[in-house]
Amino acid sequence: MPNKITIDAVEILKDRIAQDPELAYFVEEERKRLMLADKIRQARQESGLSQKEVAQRIGTTQSAVARLESGNYERLSLSTLIKVTRALNRRINLEILPA
Repeated sequence: MPNKITIDAVEILKDRIAQDPELAYFVEEERKRLMLADKIRQARQESGLSQKEVAQRIGTTQSAVARLESGNYERLSLSTLIKVTRALNRRINLEILPA
């Protein structure tokens, strides 16, 4: 039976990810970063604080907080994450799992 040809970009991407472990790892890491960014944004909104207020509490700029919330922040340290969660009156729950 001939290979099925698709023009569906999502299906093409899924196929490439399935065939390339390095790409799959990269995609999963990006997904995790975006999920964390979304959790930070949700926590800030639930706390009723603006990005500027969070920035003032942790000693940074509003634009830095915006980058954290967008997932466009390559060097997010645990120290910064702790500052943000404290400013939002939250705590962190981490898990270390087998690869």
